[in-house]
Amino acid sequence: MHNEYLNRLGLSPGATKQELKNAYRTLSKKHHPDVSKDPLAKERFIEITEAYNFLISVGPKPHNENVRYDYNPFEREYESKRNQAKARARQMAREKALYQKELITTFLSRYKIFVVLIVCFNIMLLLDSNLPMTEVRQEVLSIYEIRQGSTHIADKIRFSDYIMKFEKGEVVELMVSRYAVVFVTPIFGKPLKAELEVLGQKQLHNHSMGIYKIYMYLIPFVLFMGFLYLKSIGNDDNRVSMAILMSFLTLIQLFMLVYFSDNL
Repeated sequence: MHNEYLNRLGLSPGATKQELKNAYRTLSKKHHPDVSKDPLAKERFIEITEAYNFLISVGPKPHNENVRYDYNPFEREYESKRNQAKARARQMAREKALYQKELITTFLSRYKIFVVLIVCFNIMLLLDSNLPMTEVRQEVLSIYEIRQGSTHIADKIRFSDYIMKFEKGEVVELMVSRYAVVFVTPIFGKPLKAELEVLGQKQLHNHSMGIYKIYMYLIPFVLFMGFLYLKSIGNDDNRVSMAILMSFLTLIQLFMLVYFSDNL
């Protein structure tokens, strides 16, 4: 006695309708294309669904001992039912794929607004780092070494409103006067340079750990990805990847802007 559909679901002749449902539920979860990494998962899922739809229609039936299971689904009398079950399974798979595509399309369309905001934010960062800086007169509160264990790794100056880092030995041994001029960016107010007065002579020193030291690499990359996204270059999978990466990089930029502040 042989039945291909029962074999697909791992059932034996005489299985009840509940056993049929339980077997289908278990196997459909295991071989669902969204869960299984098997390249043949989609075809296996369709075969399982086809078997389930067929058996629900023609057998097995609970409490019906007259049902016979020694049929072959490839025989002519079952061909119609078999085709119907297979068509229904394929239709379900198509509807699932269409639904997922619609979700992705909707997400990508709405994400464009966020991409525009990301691009505007990075343009502001780019302008902030290149526009003429504002000069702010500051009192020099302290100059000291930054050490990692016993190793001198950098110098630091604490001004009235800012903290700036410099290369090792650059300023710590200088006879700096009480007041200095700090050059800050016009939009976000980030210090980039300090003009120190040393023994009557003015010296300009660059902030070695300024936020734009890192931003200078991120900004062009994020702007380039934003351009590709807005121009709809690439397939949906690539655009989803770009959306995830842009979101991650923007979160890094915001985190650095807020938590790695040079302001006191």
